[in-house]
Amino acid sequence: GATMIYVTHDQVEAMTMADRIVVLNAGYIAQVGAPLELYHKPQNTFVAGFIGNPRMNFLPVTCTGVSASGVEVDYQGQRLRLPVAPRPGIEGATLSLGIRPEHITLGAGEMTLRITPSVVEQLGQQTIGYATLPGREETFCFVLPGTRVIEDDKPLDIGFAASECHLFDAEGQAFERSIDLAALTVPSAV
Repeated sequence: GATMIYVTHDQVEAMTMADRIVVLNAGYIAQVGAPLELYHKPQNTFVAGFIGNPRMNFLPVTCTGVSASGVEVDYQGQRLRLPVAPRPGIEGATLSLGIRPEHITLGAGEMTLRITPSVVEQLGQQTIGYATLPGREETFCFVLPGTRVIEDDKPLDIGFAASECHLFDAEGQAFERSIDLAALTVPSAV
């Protein structure tokens, strides 16, 4: 029943030990919340990139439309409607689409990317791949469950669903995602 404050730079420690986490960025509070709230609803790109291992991938996208059902974005000719709260005046704006490596699947998805992994880590429980996308300097990472036979330097298609994506404005602030955190809670056994 005692309250304890624990300071750590290790996000895995924070996620496993805390009821609530205060994420600091350059001495300022970036977000306060329960571990899964920070994971599923990061308020900015700093928290989105800090929580999760490997870190979230970010892709530059252009807003092509806004409706009550979400925001449509374009990445290199592919369009995707994201279930996020729309904002006025963002059509034509450059935004950042975030996708966690563990939410990527092998093969086609609602958005599909052709990548060439430069490094593949076969860990038994999971397979982690790293690639550089055309025109991007940042490494793009994907995590697949189990042992997948993926070869370095051999092109393959990966995909992901709009419901797994995050969207951030030019200042790095998140658009509110349509996700019910309570639905993720497993009821306790009686």
